[in-house]
Formats: sequence, structure tokens, C-alpha cells
Amino acid sequence: LALRLLLVVLQRKSEVALAEWTEFELNSNWWTIPKSKTKNGLSHRAYLPSMAKNLLKEIKQLSGDSKYLFPSPRGKGHKPISPRSLSQALLNNLDTLETEPFTPHDLRRSASSHMTGNGIPRETVKKILNHVESGATKIYDRYSYDQEKKNALNKWDRILKKIVTGEVGKVIRMNG
Repeated sequence: LALRLLLVVLQRKSEVALAEWTEFELNSNWWTIPKSKTKNGLSHRAYLPSMAKNLLKEIKQLSGDSKYLFPSPRGKGHKPISPRSLSQALLNNLDTLETEPFTPHDLRRSASSHMTGNGIPRETVKKILNHVESGATKIYDRYSYDQEKKNALNKWDRILKKIVTGEVGKVIRMNG
């Protein structure tokens, strides 16, 4: 489920693994990742399209009353899984996936490539990925790009649904 969420919202494996329920505004469909958990040290808003919302319902059933989406089985719900556990889950299931080895980061890279390949502007994808900008634009452009991120992730949601249903391309089944 963590890997699916990563693929749907394109956030880093550490951000997904360490996510807490208090970061999610489910009524408005936004996940605000605090600056203490982002690579660039800036808080980040990630839009939650319908596939993400469905995943979150499934995750909630499994996480119970833990404050974490993905509580560690070793921590009795009092600490999150390790980000490395996502990489390990892929390695442990390569036979099931029937594919060449890949990493959680490869999901993020493939998703962003598919997005730009489907007409979503690179600038919007950069904002979704929470990549750092350089130069004067970084200083002067304080716009949130929330509407663009929302539109792009809704489009990505539709593309993923087509892939999952077999309407487009080869599908790798990812069991819970």
C-alpha cells in the first residue's frame, strides 16, 4: 500500500513511510508534508486524487489507531516503518512482480516521465515532486501551484486507472 501511494502521489519513500494521519486534510484532499520530513526542508502540499483517497481508506483499516499510516510491526504502532522497508519489500517480491529489479524511486521517476509524456508541463511535475528551484524565480515566485498540481494529479489518476484496468500498456500487479 505504501508503494501504491508513492506511485499515485509521487512523493518520496521517506515522506510516505513516515506519514502521520494529522498531515492529511481528507475533506479538501491535501497532504501537507512538514518541512522536517522533506528533502529540501520546505513544507509541501501534495494533492490526493481519488486513487489516493481509496488507498488511504484501506491503509486506515490496517493502521488502526496508530498516528502513522504505516506503523512498524516492531514498534507496536508507536513508530513508523523505516523508509528502507519499502525498498526491501520490492526486493523480497521480485519473483511475484515478474520484472527486473527496481526501486521505489523508479516508481516516482516513471510516473513523472509518464506525466510529462502525457502533456503535463514539466514545471507542474517539478512542483508535485517538490524539487528545489534555483535562481531568481525561486526568490520571486511564491505561487503555490495548488490548482496545477490538483489538475495534473487528477489526470495522472485517470492514466493510472487506464493502466490498472488494462486499457493502456503493460501492467505489473502490485499486491497489498
